[in-house]
Order: sequence, then structure tokens, then C-alpha cells
Amino acid sequence: MARVRFRGVRGDLLGSPGGVPMPGPLITMLVAFALLAAAALVLMRVSRVDAVRGIGHLGTLGIGIALALRAAVGFIVSGLLPRLVVEPYRTLDLWVYSPLCLALAVAVFVVRRKSQTEQVQVGVS
Repeated sequence: MARVRFRGVRGDLLGSPGGVPMPGPLITMLVAFALLAAAALVLMRVSRVDAVRGIGHLGTLGIGIALALRAAVGFIVSGLLPRLVVEPYRTLDLWVYSPLCLALAVAVFVVRRKSQTEQVQVGVS
């Protein structure tokens, strides 16, 4: 693995010269709001109100699939096609962003599965 050299905050935020820069503040904020909305949908899945739970049910499926796809694409592009991605984003994608997306996808599917199981048990009693 190539050794990564970070050239201060400027290098971290702007990427390396001649490459595609790291995402800017606007894109970063959009991702943060998307993650916040995803968390709200996951919380809706465990609601006691049927309509809210139904929205959460569909939302968690979409969120889980999107996060799993993001993880897979991140591992493939940054791991197998290193010329397409510049440092330091490539290293961060391999060691932080893609594993985090995979962990979040697993967590979303666990919540989805657990809430389905609990709903069936409540309906039986």
C-alpha cells in the first residue's frame, strides 16, 4: 500500500493537485442532512403508529440498499481502480467511508428485521 502524505488541512480538504478535489462544504452538508433523514426513517420503523411504521418500513429498505451499494462501489472504485480516485480521498474511502456505509447498512437491516419480528410477536399475543 502506498504511503499517504497529508499536506495539512488544505491538502486534506482540496485533494491532491491535478486530481478531483474533495467534496466541498455544500455537498458535505447535503450528505449530513441525508444521513439525518435516514436516521429519522429508521426511527419511524419502530413507531407504534401504523402509518408512520409503514413509511419507515419502505424507507429502511431503501436506505439499507443505498448504503450497501455505496459501500460496494467505494470498495470497488477505490480498491480496484485507484487511478480514478485521488489521495487522500482514496485512502479515507477504503478505511473509513466504505466500511462505515457497510456498518450502517448492516445496522439498518438489523433494525428492520428486529422490528418485523417484534411486530409479529405483538400481533400473536
